[in-house]
Amino acid sequence: MKSMPLAAALLAAASPLVLATAALAADKVGSVLLSSGGLAEIVRTVDLAEGESRLALEIPADQADDVLKSLLVSDPAGSIVSVTLDGANAVAEAFKRLPLTREDLASTATIAAAMTGYAATIDDGAGHKASGVILGVAKVPRATAGQPIELPAVALRQDDGSFAEVLLGPGAAIVFADKELQARLDAAISTVRAAADAGFRTLGIETTGKGQRTVRLSYVVAAPVWKAAYRIVPAEGGKFRVQGWAVLENGSGEDWSDVRLTLSSANPVALRQRLVDMYWRDRREVPLLLPGGDVNLLVDGAQAGGASQEMYGMPGQADLAAEAPPPPMAMRALAMPAPAAPSRGPEAVSVEGDVGVSFTLPQPVTLKAGATLTVPIIDADLDADVVSLWREGSGSAPQAAVFLSNTTGRSVPPGIFTVYGADGYLGDAQVAGIPPGEKRFAAFAADPKTRVASERQQKTDIVGLSGGDGVLTVRRSTVWTTLYHLAAPKDEARTVMIDHARVAGTEATTDGEVVSDEPGRLRIRTGVAAGAAKDIRVTETRTDAEAVHLVDSDPDTLLFYASTRNIEPAVAEKLKAIAAIKGRVGEAERAIERAEQAGRRQADEQGRIRANLEALPETSDSAKSYIAKLAESEKAIEEAEAARAEAQTRADREKAALDAALAAF
Repeated sequence: MKSMPLAAALLAAASPLVLATAALAADKVGSVLLSSGGLAEIVRTVDLAEGESRLALEIPADQADDVLKSLLVSDPAGSIVSVTLDGANAVAEAFKRLPLTREDLASTATIAAAMTGYAATIDDGAGHKASGVILGVAKVPRATAGQPIELPAVALRQDDGSFAEVLLGPGAAIVFADKELQARLDAAISTVRAAADAGFRTLGIETTGKGQRTVRLSYVVAAPVWKAAYRIVPAEGGKFRVQGWAVLENGSGEDWSDVRLTLSSANPVALRQRLVDMYWRDRREVPLLLPGGDVNLLVDGAQAGGASQEMYGMPGQADLAAEAPPPPMAMRALAMPAPAAPSRGPEAVSVEGDVGVSFTLPQPVTLKAGATLTVPIIDADLDADVVSLWREGSGSAPQAAVFLSNTTGRSVPPGIFTVYGADGYLGDAQVAGIPPGEKRFAAFAADPKTRVASERQQKTDIVGLSGGDGVLTVRRSTVWTTLYHLAAPKDEARTVMIDHARVAGTEATTDGEVVSDEPGRLRIRTGVAAGAAKDIRVTETRTDAEAVHLVDSDPDTLLFYASTRNIEPAVAEKLKAIAAIKGRVGEAERAIERAEQAGRRQADEQGRIRANLEALPETSDSAKSYIAKLAESEKAIEEAEAARAEAQTRADREKAALDAALAAF
């Protein structure tokens, strides 16, 4: 890092401090701390003499972001006033107020082409001059001793109304008649010249200190990660010696001389941010909403919050965006002059039709082709409340919104709203129109100071059972309980509006103020005192009926229903009897299956015995043994068939009893 005279630094930075006397600074790197996170903390000292309050330092351009992020200035005799950095965007800013770009400076032809419409005096480079308004630049062919060539030619409209053409040859020059424009061009060219050295940036620091003193600067920049290399060698007594070496590089961009160096194995969180660059906040462009045109889902088709889409069974009709919220802003505008009340103009005559509203301007309109006109069509006072609006899926921070009530008796067409408060601009919103007598939200900003969280529980109880024709009718009551936890900022009270999505077909109750209760949503309003927390409960209840066919139900299910509360004793006894019969039918069918399995095993065994008998002499002892086993298998088959027949009889008897019980249910 090199020091330089302050005057030069301030000029390079285009700082408003340029008119002050310059201070000279001789700085020195005192210590460096390298961490394993790829960072270097650099501490340097600057000696200031009597009367010096400013210092100017040159830093590598690639360190500018880190220096701005982490710089600490310690002046033992005063406090810091400002830190300035010559802008990397100075060239772009210099050309913002000019009709040409930096690239247009490449030639007189491109300059003239960019400056169409401006008065200038043009010297063609051969002693011929012409003055007038530049109309355009084109290439025209010209014959030469060799091959034909094309030269740029500027078309001018001269003061007497005639048109002239000036060829731009070698040495051509342009001087513009507008002195202010010429001065701005000269300043922009000076900025281009100053920005030619892009490797270093000038940092200017001003303090309030007086007298001779040493100012300490500390900052953290990127640095090569230092490494460790170890050696292990045998030592006496059966031990080994470990020798570690640090391997590091000076990547600071300047020499170190008598620097106190510290190496740290810490691995801190290392973040970067391009603080030097200019950032422009993108604003969403919203489509123009026209009656009968495409409906913007942002406004008309968004799903309301509070429960899953499957739970509601129908889409919401929201006028609040389900997409990302508007750029965060506090509910109050930044300190600025209060906006002046807009003057009232002649209001258009509106007519409310069956499917829309029409506006007729009260005065004739004169407008040139291609021009733009804007005139008032509505100028009315609407009832409105500023609330913090929250809906499921919007995070813990609600949105600041104006709750508009259309009491004008006529429709307010859809459009984009710019919202102002007592202190100035608050934000923008889009509203899909407000029919007469209805209310709409205009959400214009995030309200990060207010917090909203929700929790939901669901409980289902059987509240009644009845039967007939072999069908058990089960009535279930399902209760959804949603608890909203609200917290206002410590220094401001809030009116919080909960946009709660209704579960389809439920009856809802709440301890908050119900603003609107629609099939798809419930809007609840409550006040929260500054620094206070408050809970709002929403209870939704729905009763459903389910037909349970007893013939398809297993015994455990029937016994469960028989043991529930609110069941008639006679119905419960019948369910228990049917469950017992179903249990006996199941046992008989399992006995049939066991008997059939036993018979199949014995049949397989007989096949194996007969195969063995065919391979043995009939009078052998082995043959006699297999014949005896064959007789035992025959007996087992007969017993299995008898058991199956008995089980089948029981199954038929119990099924007949089940049919009778179901018919009598």
